[in-house]
Amino acid sequence: MDRVMECRTSRPKTLGLAALAALMTGLAALVVRLPLAAKTTPMNAGFANAVGVAGVLFFGTALALILSRLTSKEPFVTIGDEGIRIRGAVGLVPWEAMVSVWVAVANGTGFVSIELEEPDAFLQKLKPSARWLARFAHALGFGHIAVCFRGLSPGLREAWEFMRTVPAARERMIGDGRGAWL
Repeated sequence: MDRVMECRTSRPKTLGLAALAALMTGLAALVVRLPLAAKTTPMNAGFANAVGVAGVLFFGTALALILSRLTSKEPFVTIGDEGIRIRGAVGLVPWEAMVSVWVAVANGTGFVSIELEEPDAFLQKLKPSARWLARFAHALGFGHIAVCFRGLSPGLREAWEFMRTVPAARERMIGDGRGAWL
């Protein structure tokens, strides 16, 4: 029997992020639309306009990505007897392809770090910028693949505990993972 844990986007957290992105997009649009004070020089007005347009593009894109994540029916991460499936990234990473799995922490965020036996077989599926970032993180001592559970439900703690029940995962796990949430 194949046991599976599906980690999906947390609706309340994602709705909060969407509201924040919409607010920031609106504020950036106001910077573009509202006339500046009479003392403002044309150069300052042009700069404010450019900042406003950049804000609309940045926060508008973030809003679109957040909403697409919210409307997706697929789980973002699936953990099972076969391995870990990461939507939109490398796909299924079988346990047999992993050398080790551990919980790592960077800037206060815990994530599952995966060291691969043949990393190129999986990293080639990534965009060039993501591939470079993965290699850079590996050079810093992290695994080839990082699976972040921020904004997902169930979260990192529950996912790590579930992995401990999967025999193929348990033999590759390093540490108890508690450093990320203690």
